[in-house]
Amino acid sequence: MIELSGQLVPVKVDCDKEEGLQKKYNIRAYPTIIFADGKGKVLGKIRGAPNAKYLTEKMQQYIKVNNELVQLQAKFEADPTDLETGGLLAGVYANAGNDSLARKYIKAVEKADPDNQKGYLTEAYLAMGDHYVEQEKFSSAVKYYEQAYTTSKDPAAVSEARYNGALAHFESRKEASDKSKNYEKRLLAAKEQLDLLLKMAEITDERKKQAEELLVEVSKEIEAYNTRRGDKGK
Repeated sequence: MIELSGQLVPVKVDCDKEEGLQKKYNIRAYPTIIFADGKGKVLGKIRGAPNAKYLTEKMQQYIKVNNELVQLQAKFEADPTDLETGGLLAGVYANAGNDSLARKYIKAVEKADPDNQKGYLTEAYLAMGDHYVEQEKFSSAVKYYEQAYTTSKDPAAVSEARYNGALAHFESRKEASDKSKNYEKRLLAAKEQLDLLLKMAEITDERKKQAEELLVEVSKEIEAYNTRRGDKGK
């Protein structure tokens, strides 16, 4: 990791003080690690505190993308069975907010590996989920996070997907009436993902803290919902 760090320019930002950057990059959770090129274009993003192995893998990927994007595109066009390159490109375009290209590469990789057995689409699923969260399209985000945590074999990725999925479920409640069954369904889905996340043996201390804090919020909202429903029945 130390050798890889020499190929990056690390910048630590306090988003409570740098609100412009927080809005520009749609920072919704701390810590968030963003990989960007020299012009500030986002190549990748990690929410939460990753373990060293996961972070090292992401550093390697995005250094490669930054240096070889055009070559990677040509490589996949020449060999559509190169699932690793296809998955990497799908993640890059999802992070860049390019829906059409992201879906193009996701579809191409899913055609050869519909169950994501190789794991090359996990990053793309996470990135698409993040992209839709940033657009406040929470129901769409949930679908991609679900694909990530149901198909990935990487505990760090599953942890990230479950937490972000729970957060998206919780935020998606705003799309429904606060006394409807659909509202309750989204709250319970958020609680279910947090409960499963907290049972994971590989969960980091930081992620555990985040999950516990969110679970408190979700539980309070479930209690408030039940109170509203009870009052309605009187």
